[in-house]
Amino acid sequence: MIGRISFVIFTLVLLVGYEVAKSQSNGSFNGLELVDKSGEYSQAE
Repeated sequence: MIGRISFVIFTLVLLVGYEVAKSQSNGSFNGLELVDKSGEYSQAE
């Protein structure tokens, strides 16, 4: 019984961690887009 409960809790933790990591990735990120041709930094949106 304790093994099943532990397995369910472990599975839930994995799923929540996967969803958090997935929500933070918004495709590809190019840090050079924050610098214009004169070398000035702009604010990230």
